[in-house]
Amino acid sequence: MIIGGIQKLSLIDFPGKISTVIFTQGCDFFCPFCHNPDLLPFLKDGAILESDFFDHISKNLKMIEGVCITGGEPTMQPDLPLFIRKIKELGLSVKLDTNGSSPETLQKLFESKALDYVAMDIKTTWDNYALAIRSKNPEMSAQKAKESLSVISSSGVDHEFRTTVFPGVHKMDDFISMAGYLRDGEKYFIQNIRLEKTLGNITPEEKISAADVASRIKEKYPNLIVDWR
Repeated sequence: MIIGGIQKLSLIDFPGKISTVIFTQGCDFFCPFCHNPDLLPFLKDGAILESDFFDHISKNLKMIEGVCITGGEPTMQPDLPLFIRKIKELGLSVKLDTNGSSPETLQKLFESKALDYVAMDIKTTWDNYALAIRSKNPEMSAQKAKESLSVISSSGVDHEFRTTVFPGVHKMDDFISMAGYLRDGEKYFIQNIRLEKTLGNITPEEKISAADVASRIKEKYPNLIVDWR
């Protein structure tokens, strides 16, 4: 695993659990509203050793209940399944954050009962993925994300979907469309953009309110669990 960063203790990244968060290095998307742009390149220099991570975990097993694996995009790491297995052998729960670019990896992880919680970003409506992700093949990326959403929804594993509000890409009606992709009872979180980290060029005055978006979605889809942050 190429680990670009570690947050040793978090009370918010893994719902209901005290966790350690690891940030994998490298991503196949280049979203202008990325909250972790330093993790986009596939850089190995300065990577944190796996042994350092597991040393921390072993010393804090009485305190830590789970590990949140985020990025970057963790499913691009070929040894992700083995890494998760090592964590599970320590008796810890695992949460995975993903952009949905590898439904095949997700399916294998679900089949092996490797995951306890999954959070997937829905970047924008499927038809507009080219505006959001800046990948080499946005149509294929949108199809993969659509498949991942279906795999996650059918997994039986606790999960959430989320979208970061970016006015350079999103309109209010887009969120209503994205909410329509979800099933009754699923969780959908709307995130405010962090202007200090974004790769895009917008000003605070142009922001769309995540609270307003969440309110509109609740009106249209009262059976979804909708919140904003």
